[in-house]
Amino acid sequence: MAKRDELVDFLFEIGQLKRTPRSGWTHAGIKNPESVAEHSHRAAIVAYLLAKETGANPERCATMTLFHEIVETRVGDLNKIEKKYIKQKDVEAKALRDWKRDYRKFGSVAKLFEEFDRQETLDAKTAKDAELIEMIVQLKEYEPQMKKYAVRQWIKNTRVRLLTKEGKRLFDKVIKSDGFWWKRALYKKR
Repeated sequence: MAKRDELVDFLFEIGQLKRTPRSGWTHAGIKNPESVAEHSHRAAIVAYLLAKETGANPERCATMTLFHEIVETRVGDLNKIEKKYIKQKDVEAKALRDWKRDYRKFGSVAKLFEEFDRQETLDAKTAKDAELIEMIVQLKEYEPQMKKYAVRQWIKNTRVRLLTKEGKRLFDKVIKSDGFWWKRALYKKR
């Protein structure tokens, strides 16, 4: 067996997020939902851009959002149904304790995860809004495959969770969008 290297182990562990589906979408009838890694990638981009609107630190928000799901390599993506039976905070806290023990060298990543979880700073609130907005962009992309009542309920339940006025404004714009960015890019008059 090869000697343990924290960085190498972390790179392989974080790769698990590419194979971990966002499980809530399966309850909405989506057969092949996005992975946690795909969600985290776009959420980090949203966080960077949203931070410029909220006055938060764009780099911190993007980085925080990029790492906000790290414990899901160990516990999976718990959806609303599963959270009814499993105490997410307890499970994630145990996974984070083990993760911190295994990756002492990356304490700054754990600190970002914990800050995101506490939702006390503008950076954390902006990052959380970015995560929720990313989810709604994904919802809009999945919308044709979903029942209309499920879409309406998902939108309603998500909007009340937003923490910043800028996040609410962007959320509302996403909801009103037809998502056809490519038509506008293709047919835009030059």
